[in-house]
Amino acid sequence: MLMAPLGTNAEHINDETYPYAAEVTLVLHAQEKFYRVDPANQRLFHEATASRLADYKFWGSGIVATQNDPDDDSGPHGPARKIGLLVHEMGENREGVSTLELIDIDGEPGVRLIQHTVLVHRNGDRHPDVDIEVELPMELTQHRHSSRVTTRLTQTGAKRFEQAVSGMLATALTTRRSEIDQSLASNGLRIVPGTEYFAAHILRHARMRLVFDGELGAARVRLPDMRFVMGARLEQVYSDPAADGN
Repeated sequence: MLMAPLGTNAEHINDETYPYAAEVTLVLHAQEKFYRVDPANQRLFHEATASRLADYKFWGSGIVATQNDPDDDSGPHGPARKIGLLVHEMGENREGVSTLELIDIDGEPGVRLIQHTVLVHRNGDRHPDVDIEVELPMELTQHRHSSRVTTRLTQTGAKRFEQAVSGMLATALTTRRSEIDQSLASNGLRIVPGTEYFAAHILRHARMRLVFDGELGAARVRLPDMRFVMGARLEQVYSDPAADGN
């Protein structure tokens, strides 16, 4: 790290900044959604509950390393911290539209997945959640009895879902960029332009599985495990004493 005597300005550093690195990893697994059929449309299902196990990791270098897990020097791809079980219930801690609709895609069975939701915290604050619309071809995997059909996405459907998730992450980072910038600025930091990156991974190449039960009037969806990685180079911004009048 560059060192300078106390009381001097770092005028030899461009824009009085010094770059660091930060990366956030979020892993979601054991994800399951439960839908109830629409009484007026037997091909349309409305989400009731979603549950998942979540792991979270923040890794940073330099000044942002103070937020790393204690004694964790394994780098950004080390073990994540367990957040635990997250349960979202429509109309309670999640609001918006989340539906699953049976459709035909080029003469084959498929589903239209739509979700535009926000998370509602106990204090009433609302934060963006999932924002996705995609049509996914699926195939029959098991027919237990007349009222229950088990399916999974085709390879094409799994690829479309992964692309949709990646696009959703890109959109979320764009729409929440001002919020991110404000949070960093409050800590004297800003993103070095052009260093941002993100990636959405479907782990173990698993495909979404769906069970439709006519007797229960419900559908259960098992989502594949996912890992989201977001990072950037950061620079510290020093205030100008002359501008502050000090």
